[in-house]
Amino acid sequence: MMLLLFITLSIFGVTQTHGQCEFSPLKTEISAFGTRRSYCEHLVKDGMSVAKLRVLPDTTFKTLDCHTCTCNQYGMRCCPSNRDPRSLQIPRHCRIVMDGCTPTPVRKSDNKTDCYTAKPVQVVRQNRQRINNVLTTLDRVQRMQRQQVARGGEAPEGPTPDQVIMMMALSGALENPYNPLGTAGGMYGPPFENSMMPFLMLGMMGS
Repeated sequence: MMLLLFITLSIFGVTQTHGQCEFSPLKTEISAFGTRRSYCEHLVKDGMSVAKLRVLPDTTFKTLDCHTCTCNQYGMRCCPSNRDPRSLQIPRHCRIVMDGCTPTPVRKSDNKTDCYTAKPVQVVRQNRQRINNVLTTLDRVQRMQRQQVARGGEAPEGPTPDQVIMMMALSGALENPYNPLGTAGGMYGPPFENSMMPFLMLGMMGS
């Protein structure tokens, strides 16, 4: 039954919408030598003109209007790349400004100040990128250490990456990842509170 549905959709070239996603069926062309080739077709709009982008199955790409499209053996599926800004809960003195495909909570007073830290958005992003770089490096080191132990080597001395992350949290350098966007803590949440210190210390001792 599903196969019949896909064949019917392919014949008539129907585009279906499921929630915020759009689906268009796989298309097929046959060359002068009888070679059959399947592809997906994505419409690219530029003002009043429309161009057809043809891509092969097993292809994924992102568009400038913040959609992620995937072509497979059934057809093309395009969905929004980011959360719907209307679903985000922010304080009354803030608003959501789209920076490319990223919804950014800012103060209404100037549209440039981060809603939760009262710092320039650019500075906040640089700090978060720096922290992300540190965490990425620690994760890579931890994987290498596991591989070393798995091969029969000795565990390295000194603080483990998990302990380093906990120390960053205690110092306030690491924002709380458990406080989601739209809550009182902000996009990534406030630094860990001192009330969490006993639990973090127990975690470090048990590592």
